Amino acid sequence: MHLWLRMYPGMGFLLTAQPEHVQEVIRIFEEAGNASREIGEITGTKKLEITNNAESVVVWILLGTPLWVSVPSRADRLQRC
Repeated sequence: MHLWLRMYPGMGFLLTAQPEHVQEVIRIFEEAGNASREIGEITGTKKLEITNNAESVVVWILLGTPLWVSVPSRADRLQRC
């Protein structure tokens, strides 16, 4: 992942992670020289909504068109080897 992050230094990333993995994801991004913060949570609304203080904007409605593709967990990848 470190190489991948260095290949796209001018881009922003929006990722999801299980709560127990958030700090590891932040660490990986910061070790690659990228600022990283936890900024939200997964809800059942099927919307990607960004909120800053009292202001909020919907940037994607997830109705059949995926915004991202789920990546298998490390444990799942290791089991396939």
